[in-house]
Amino acid sequence: MLRRKRVLLVLATLLLLLGYVLYPRATQLGTTPALFEPNKNEDFISYVLNDTTTTTEAQRPPGLAQALEVFIIMTNLKSRSSLGPNFRRFFASLTEYASKPINLHVICDQDSRNFLTEFSNSTDFQQSKIPVKFIFYGAKEASEKARDVVVAMKPHFSSSSGSYYSDDLFFLSLGLHQISTLNQVLLIDIDVQFRADIVLLFQFFEMFNDDQMFGLAPELSPVYKHVFSNYLKKLKDNPQKIGEPDIEEGYAGYNSGVVLLDLEKMRLSAFYETVISPDSVKELAGEFEFKGHLGDQDFFTLMGIKSPELIFKLPCAWNRQMCQWWREHGYAKVFDRYFACEGKVKIYHANCNSNIPEK
Repeated sequence: MLRRKRVLLVLATLLLLLGYVLYPRATQLGTTPALFEPNKNEDFISYVLNDTTTTTEAQRPPGLAQALEVFIIMTNLKSRSSLGPNFRRFFASLTEYASKPINLHVICDQDSRNFLTEFSNSTDFQQSKIPVKFIFYGAKEASEKARDVVVAMKPHFSSSSGSYYSDDLFFLSLGLHQISTLNQVLLIDIDVQFRADIVLLFQFFEMFNDDQMFGLAPELSPVYKHVFSNYLKKLKDNPQKIGEPDIEEGYAGYNSGVVLLDLEKMRLSAFYETVISPDSVKELAGEFEFKGHLGDQDFFTLMGIKSPELIFKLPCAWNRQMCQWWREHGYAKVFDRYFACEGKVKIYHANCNSNIPEK
């Protein structure tokens, strides 16, 4: 009997030691948002961390507050050869300038998840100067959680079936409050390069008033002068200067390559739920004779006319778009008026596969 008690005591001691060893790793993984149940659906959300990621708030390096929450969308890696290089450039510039830890939320398919898992074993990831945590979300599951928003938007703001902007994922910003339980987040394209600390971008949340839920920079091309052309022809007066260049105090629309979102305000706002309802969206598109093709960006642009109080206007330097497609497609004489952006650039946006200037 005494020998049996000794054996049990030894086993209990070993279990306690094992728990002590495993506990720090478990705390590294953090807690899953209540909306998700990864044990039931492990393809929806999981975690990968670099070696510099700390385990608790108390253990964070001095001066580093709670991690910033950043969302990206990454799918169709095999058919879009630029995605891999774009992500590497994005990650390198993000971590070069950032002064706080980053939780990088990635809405992705399996191929992109495999790529990023492999990237997480690279020197670029492991030796990043700031703590970074990848949080993966299954693209199909995320789209399903925002299905009502996608259904409301897609008939009015997408190209023909099978085209680039016909994907459900281009509308997820408008329903991200249904996917994530976080509060203030950034959703950003990966064809960007940072030239400043992302912390400075998040500080714009402090400038939001009680109504503002979104932060976007102006569109720097005449795309909406073109899209609104039928509507503008019928106007006798255009006091809002719809379709005119931003630098001339006009309204050129918004670009959704960089979007600050206050998800808590979105969840709590009955008015916002009305704004994104199918009937309201249909009525809004009809009023402006609007048939868009750029996904959420089109809706943000219409929102900026009908419900401008919901949007905080970011300086163009935080989304300095480089695309010049419209210069070669009918708008050469006026293009530079739209393309102008004053101030030191904080984020370059290589939309439509454009080039970014060397440092």
